[in-house]
Amino acid sequence: MPEDSGRKAGAVTVRSVAVHAALEEGFFNPFETVQGYLWRNQLIHGAPTRDVNETELVALAEDRERWAFRVFADYLRLAERHGFESVGKLVSHLDKEFGDQVCDWLVQYGGQEVVDEYQEMLSGGKKK
Repeated sequence: MPEDSGRKAGAVTVRSVAVHAALEEGFFNPFETVQGYLWRNQLIHGAPTRDVNETELVALAEDRERWAFRVFADYLRLAERHGFESVGKLVSHLDKEFGDQVCDWLVQYGGQEVVDEYQEMLSGGKKK
């Protein structure tokens, strides 16, 4: 996601699940997916984290780092498998072929906020 694309956590979350599905590996754990989105937003936007001890915070950071590397590896495997010539074409494929399916799945598990942010990004910042 380009830095100037505004709120991007929803798109990153939906696409990270979509790329995994595109490789026919199923979805990630829904609770972890939604919680990862919520934690990321809280930490990035300065929400208090007093209830989290340092050991838990380090474990969470390490888990998110491993998750990011897995997703990046998925993108590379998908690009190689389908011969996408650009990131834009790969992302467009994910949005068109898997976006609705992932959004439906996320909503079932309490991810409406994720879906709303993703759909707002797709519509160019206009709420649907």
